[in-house]
Amino acid sequence: MVSRNGTLAGLPRFLIVLLVLFAACKEAKQRGSQKNAENTAQSTFRSRYSFQTHLARGNDAFDVFTEGYGSLRTMTIIHERNNLADTVREEIDGTVVNAACADLDSDSLPEVYVFAQSAGSGSYANLYGFQFHHRVAQPILLPELDKRQSAGYLGHDTLWVQDSILVRMFPVYTEGDMNASASGGMRTLEYVLQRDAKGNLCLRCTRATNKQ
Repeated sequence: MVSRNGTLAGLPRFLIVLLVLFAACKEAKQRGSQKNAENTAQSTFRSRYSFQTHLARGNDAFDVFTEGYGSLRTMTIIHERNNLADTVREEIDGTVVNAACADLDSDSLPEVYVFAQSAGSGSYANLYGFQFHHRVAQPILLPELDKRQSAGYLGHDTLWVQDSILVRMFPVYTEGDMNASASGGMRTLEYVLQRDAKGNLCLRCTRATNKQ
């Protein structure tokens, strides 16, 4: 029986030990079940999203994530400012490898750049960019390579933001090169963000260099 002060009284010692061990095992089992449930929830969250990151610039915050694991995926960008949130969703081609927040045109309006690599042996780079202003997301497109820029181009390019420019770098292939071994060096293109005559945002290549 249990006395008024909460202790066990009048019971054999071995029975008291058994009761204490039973209570301890029950508590450990409950803790284990709770931990397993938490791990399952975290695993489910991670498995749902093939990419996720949080970006911030000034008073603007962005959550970027993709769903799916095939060549075509769904990308979502949630933009939050002053407790107001807006969402951009679109289908993209390839696996997102990185994302960045910047202000390349120095107009105090935040931009988000999402970098993806297409499936296949070429691993071609894809850019998904947006500038956010008055709860509107304006697309930013990466222009096609011109004839001179595309000479020897077979993919395997990398994109990133560096200070106030967007950089694109890829190996240059010459005749007879295998896909995994380009012999023409590396080509680097630098882009600035501008507006065209119609006010559309466009990336313009201002510098191209080759390095053996």
